[in-house]
Amino acid sequence: DNKKSKVTILQSADNPPSSNQFSKPAAGKKWWGLEVVIENVGTAEVSSLDWKLRDSKDIEHDRTFVTGAGQNLDVAFRLTPGGKSQGWVYFEIDSDASPKWIRADPNPFLKNDLYFDIR
Repeated sequence: DNKKSKVTILQSADNPPSSNQFSKPAAGKKWWGLEVVIENVGTAEVSSLDWKLRDSKDIEHDRTFVTGAGQNLDVAFRLTPGGKSQGWVYFEIDSDASPKWIRADPNPFLKNDLYFDIR
């Protein structure tokens, strides 16, 4: 299998503001985001990653979509060899929580998950 994805974290944002007045986190929550570049460094086409965040309370969160705060990373991209995709991955977490780690899973059936320690 020559499917290989390289993930580069460009920056993170704790509670980024949104220019969309209708896009706000739920009461008692905040957004936390990472700007990433996904690059296909293999010789076969790769598809999008499944993202998860575990916070300081050990609660796990799936990705959420935020409008007006920064370009969301495409949810269903396919990259041919050498291709790149760039954007933000957001999570909605408790206001008093912080991220512990992020997981980027290229295939839910295989054990090739990428973990990023955020602390």
